[in-house]
Amino acid sequence: MRAPTALFILSVSVSVSVSASAGANTADKLSVKALLESGVSQMEAGKFDAACPELEES
Repeated sequence: MRAPTALFILSVSVSVSVSASAGANTADKLSVKALLESGVSQMEAGKFDAACPELEES
């Protein structure tokens, strides 16, 4: 049950971050990518408390 929910959250986060960064400069895009990757890593490690804020910010 957690895996489908986590994948849904990830897909929504990616969609939002791609939309939001469409007009951003390269540095902003790299920052968003770093936050997203960190959030995904935290999520995969089961650290949802740390993952959610990073995914939300990305």
